[in-house]
Amino acid sequence: MVASSFNMEPVSTFGWILCHTNNGEDLDSPGGVVILAQADATLLCGDAVFITDGNQVNKSTTAADYDSQLGIVLAGKTNWAGGENFAPNNSDLIGKQAALATERVLICIQGLCYGIAAAAITSPAELAPDGSTAGRLVTDATPTADEIIARAFGDAAGAGNAVLVMVGFS
Repeated sequence: MVASSFNMEPVSTFGWILCHTNNGEDLDSPGGVVILAQADATLLCGDAVFITDGNQVNKSTTAADYDSQLGIVLAGKTNWAGGENFAPNNSDLIGKQAALATERVLICIQGLCYGIAAAAITSPAELAPDGSTAGRLVTDATPTADEIIARAFGDAAGAGNAVLVMVGFS
């Protein structure tokens, strides 16, 4: 087990299941397989991230970077309370800072979580990383397999809004 430096329950370097949420066990209750990773740059709750050459996670506006796609940032040093007050359970945290470079972040690699919309999104659209604002998700009308990072499980009214997404099942 690896204990983090920010008052977090110890997690292993293997994925673990996040199953306790503020929404109870509703059909749209966030949760899934989560891993601990190191941020390569400042990351926000809800950012779509990929694995860098240095085995860290980052976001980008370059589509090719997401060939090594990973998932969605749930929380980090700046907002992990060791309880339920973090992004999978609180869409109000979406778009707020999760971690700075070299700090640890929690990444949802499979399951339901909140991402950041780059524009209006309607379920069940396939979502790809946005080419204009790093970390945001946009509907991809002509997706290729390596572009899709998630599928919309809810709707978003516009840019910067939280959107419930299904990661790892596209």
